[in-house]
Amino acid sequence: MMQTSVAAQIEAILRANDHFPLEAVRELVSRREDAVAPLLELLENAVRNPDAASKPEYMGHIYAAMLLASFRERRAHPLLIESLSAADEHDLDMVWGGMMVEYMPRLLAMTAGPDVSGLMALADDEKRPELVRELAIEALGCLVARGEQPREPFIILLRRLLSRPRSKRDSEFVTFIAMIAADIHPGELVDDLSMQITAGIIDEEYFTTDELNLMAAEPVEKILQLTSESVSMRFFDDVVEEMSGWDCFNPEQAEINAAEQRDALRNFFRPPPDLPEYDEELRDIEEIEDAVISRPGPGARPARGPEAGRNEPCPCGSGKKYKKCCGQGS
Repeated sequence: MMQTSVAAQIEAILRANDHFPLEAVRELVSRREDAVAPLLELLENAVRNPDAASKPEYMGHIYAAMLLASFRERRAHPLLIESLSAADEHDLDMVWGGMMVEYMPRLLAMTAGPDVSGLMALADDEKRPELVRELAIEALGCLVARGEQPREPFIILLRRLLSRPRSKRDSEFVTFIAMIAADIHPGELVDDLSMQITAGIIDEEYFTTDELNLMAAEPVEKILQLTSESVSMRFFDDVVEEMSGWDCFNPEQAEINAAEQRDALRNFFRPPPDLPEYDEELRDIEEIEDAVISRPGPGARPARGPEAGRNEPCPCGSGKKYKKCCGQGS
């Protein structure tokens, strides 16, 4: 039975869909031991009844997942795994929305504990949607980079995924695997990745053989350290700080951010009038980028709860995929 004050705060977060329920979240954090059970119940209800969790005005399971992850509550992990395992990409997007892109790998990693068998099975299951498998793979990469899981079993998993018959239809998924391999040091996978690059399956716009060899020449510890320090791998303890800046709670600022992003994108493709030897036939995007960057303007800041897909081009106009650009954090 929930204590009255915890029950009241749970009710407060269930009613809050257009503002951040600051006091309710703070109270639940301060009463962590009492709050865990009802938060797990909210998460379980979303798994058992995804239609209810898909309603645009409902965010109970999102507050629950964020709070439970900040508590490092391992009982939340199998519920998150079950949620990802039970639906197709459309259903998952309806339930979790843009949260899947930025937070789900970290939520999985933060609640995993030493047993990552569920993540390994999900990543290895060819019957699951690619997005679901990518979330599991990224969560495992996060744990490896942070030193919370050994690197070797994950390398074996990535090699197994790369060794399966692939075609250019698998380009996005295989390119994603290459990015994760780069995050944890690609040394043992150089031959496997080079074969995929040569076959045209890994998109060289994001990953080239030269880049692969340069990364492989770096010490493993250096690559892992750099990856562990990136925003996309960061574990969080303060849910208030983490969630209160989300666009859904700050619509006016979100509009400003969107306008700045549009301006930055337009400026990116509009070279300054004094660009030396500029002509209409110029096609070298790096020359245009250098010219624009030398005259800094408003930055294209991503939403705290982004809607851009992980394998879609970044809306800032860099030409990189969202995950490897603004998706790494503001």
